[in-house]
Amino acid sequence: MARRAPAPHLVRRLTIVAESPVMASHPTLDAELVVWWECEAERLETLAASARFGFMQRRYASKAAAARARAQVSRLREQARGTTARPATT
Repeated sequence: MARRAPAPHLVRRLTIVAESPVMASHPTLDAELVVWWECEAERLETLAASARFGFMQRRYASKAAAARARAQVSRLREQARGTTARPATT
């Protein structure tokens, strides 16, 4: 059986995680969550842009805003952690 290619939004998410300077220096859960929620917000905004009905557009847009808010919470935690972050594990 042929293996299917991963969905485009997953490929982008994996690429961002691999290239993120935050992830390179210290792989904390908050750093991963920032990337996750930002990608999820982009995905939801894409769905909102292609939605056929106004109520679907509004729902996807509000979910995207909530995802960006969650990313901001993790970003603030990551910034507060500052230099006391865990070293990268090998």
